[in-house]
Amino acid sequence: MKLKNEPVGSVMTLITCGVFLAVAGIIVCIGLLQGGTFGVVPGARAYPTINSETGDIVVLYYGTECPHCHEIMPLFDRLEAEHPEWKFKRLEIYHNEMNRASFRAVNDRLLIPGFGVPEVVIGSTAFVGSQAIQDNLEGFLDNTP
Repeated sequence: MKLKNEPVGSVMTLITCGVFLAVAGIIVCIGLLQGGTFGVVPGARAYPTINSETGDIVVLYYGTECPHCHEIMPLFDRLEAEHPEWKFKRLEIYHNEMNRASFRAVNDRLLIPGFGVPEVVIGSTAFVGSQAIQDNLEGFLDNTP
């Protein structure tokens, strides 16, 4: 539809901007529903991150098909029940792009190379791999005020 004395390109630009803003709004809503806050990676789009700077959030990054992830789930579940003072969060990264972006951003921030799960992050502390989680997570939670 061409408006009087207005080129078609201007109308198309407005429609494109409207669609972009609608999609951006949906992305923000999804991130907030998942309990994330938003940060920005230079040169990239917005991504949800877990604000675990306070150290009271225990984030488990896992993959649905990862056998090592399934090994530590009973431990994670038990610790969640035993430590109500901590908030436990599970983020699946194989099939959830936003969780994967959060995982990569946290690993970049903590200078953790690679892309391996399971990984537990508490503030600036990370335990990577099922053995490291089994050996260290319970003691960390028991000994951290």
